[in-house]
Amino acid sequence: LARGQCELGARTVIKGFQPPDGAGAVGMYSFLIHLAVWMEGSHVTLNLGPEDESTTTDMWNAQLVDGGVRSSHLTFKLHKDGPYSWIGERRSSFGFSFKGTLSALPKIVCTDFTKPFPYPPPPLPPGLPPAAPPHFSAREDDCFLGGSVTWLHTPDPEPTVGWAKPWQVSVRMPRWQPGVTIIIAFEGERLREHPLRVVRVDPADGGVRLESATSHSLAIVLLPSPLHAFTVTATGAARGMRQMTCCCHAPPPPPPPPPGYRSEAATLGRTLVHRPPPPPPPRPRHPFADREINGFTITSPAPPPLPPPPPKGDVNMWTRITAALVGFAALMYAVVTWLERRSAEQLRQIERERKLKRVRPRVAKLSPDPSPEPAASEALALVDVPDAARRPSKGVAGKQRPK
Repeated sequence: LARGQCELGARTVIKGFQPPDGAGAVGMYSFLIHLAVWMEGSHVTLNLGPEDESTTTDMWNAQLVDGGVRSSHLTFKLHKDGPYSWIGERRSSFGFSFKGTLSALPKIVCTDFTKPFPYPPPPLPPGLPPAAPPHFSAREDDCFLGGSVTWLHTPDPEPTVGWAKPWQVSVRMPRWQPGVTIIIAFEGERLREHPLRVVRVDPADGGVRLESATSHSLAIVLLPSPLHAFTVTATGAARGMRQMTCCCHAPPPPPPPPPGYRSEAATLGRTLVHRPPPPPPPRPRHPFADREINGFTITSPAPPPLPPPPPKGDVNMWTRITAALVGFAALMYAVVTWLERRSAEQLRQIERERKLKRVRPRVAKLSPDPSPEPAASEALALVDVPDAARRPSKGVAGKQRPK
């Protein structure tokens, strides 16, 4: 490391050297100067010993300003001179090589700052909290025991070899019933090509047993265990959960409360009292069941029991059938009524046309203007007049009405 003072935080490293072979010979030296703060255009001077001489042969990320030919000092100007100046060790450093002698490490002096030192970068904003792992909850319709599946290690989405890396899921059951088979179905576009392969099921010493496995699902049997959870480690091209079901056992019915059981409902602020159901009412007896005739009591047989009410499903079915028949009858009545009205209107229209054809010649004879036909209103008026009213009256013999 070089000695000296440099506000840019210079650090000199000798990358390579070849000492002189004998008296009067020169050696080859290669230097790397790393700067903590890079300021373009600043000058960096390296002072060698008073008896040392150097001739610069090569340099990068800097320009030689003074010395370099049989001199004991070298002054460089910082300057990025290529597209690769900001990559790797060239990002904040420059280097050079020279021929000559070197009896001690050079001293470094930095001068000619063209701009003030930059402010330190602001602190990075706090990172986002980690996302919750993928979670799947089973529906009560699919599994009466409930349950949820959480991905502890999600599958690798890399399409080539990601399916071969193991992933892990944790299954938790709020209710545990030994003997029930839990079927966990996964989904993925490439499960047929890369099916599921189970690596292990924990706890391995009991609690669960792997019953079977297909290309996309696992069947696990619950055993007696104080733990209500287990984990599955497998490989395959799974991308998520599709369904979780319980098989081969019906849900246990809830136990009935004992008679007279009382429980405090703190959330409702009142006492819930569970009483047994009331006894059924006595069966009604016939009014003449017990009669006394001549000092003897005659007991008539009890009436037969009432027929049980029809099942609820049958009542609903007959109700629907009755409603459908009533609706169909109403529809047919409306159709028949409309057809009758339509037929009556058509018959009246035909009768009016027939009478109009019969009256038109008479109207033409009575009209003083023979060229135009009588108006429609006059013709219709004549049509509506009865035939007896339009005939001439037979009064005095030989007399007729004037035309």
